[in-house]
Amino acid sequence: MLRIAALGEDSYLAACREAFRPGMTARGLRMAVRARLQQSLMEAIDDLKARGARRLLVDLTGNGGGTEWVTEVVALMTDQTLVRPAGRLVDPACDRSAIWRGEPVCPVLAPAGEPLRLTGNGHWVGPLFILVDHETGSASEDFVAWLQQNRVALVLGARTAGAGCGYVNGGGRIRLQAGSLDVMAPNCARFLNDGTNEIEGITPDVEIAMDGANRAVALAAALSAASARPVPPLTSTPAA
Repeated sequence: MLRIAALGEDSYLAACREAFRPGMTARGLRMAVRARLQQSLMEAIDDLKARGARRLLVDLTGNGGGTEWVTEVVALMTDQTLVRPAGRLVDPACDRSAIWRGEPVCPVLAPAGEPLRLTGNGHWVGPLFILVDHETGSASEDFVAWLQQNRVALVLGARTAGAGCGYVNGGGRIRLQAGSLDVMAPNCARFLNDGTNEIEGITPDVEIAMDGANRAVALAAALSAASARPVPPLTSTPAA
């Protein structure tokens, strides 16, 4: 089992202290921490393989997300080329003020672009399982979607949080003139292959009671399920 508690570089103080060098920019430090964390994950996988592991369970329970580092982590888990719909940002050029007059308005989201493609590096190529709960959200849901939608992993646990794409670069700021209020709103949406918005949460392939359950009991159930069930067959042409 591989536990990933967070998918953001700013959640690992020890790694940050180890990576820091005088004169670094904020971006440079972030990339250095990311590289260190990625190396730690690869070493952990190598250690599991050396100990004879033939199946890998990635525990994402309580993982509220993080950054684009997630795509590098996904790439470790397969040697396949993965495909999924690209996230769609709120279109800032679209004037929707006519909605207050009951008139049709342009869509909130920008048109769907070309699907995203991600090529795995095959650091792990065996059967893969992911354990999730109601607190698995945002970048963690992106991790789940990449691997579940392309039939690389079997997802265990409870429906995810439904944070979806969320707040890109801090989200959108809306000024309500009448009420003198500023509202911060999500400015991005991600969709699954069947058109479901990720804010609905991602449904696991095998449901395990997680609400109020003893963590040890939930983990034991997940490990038992991973041992007993085969992963879905890999496809050479994943659905877009």
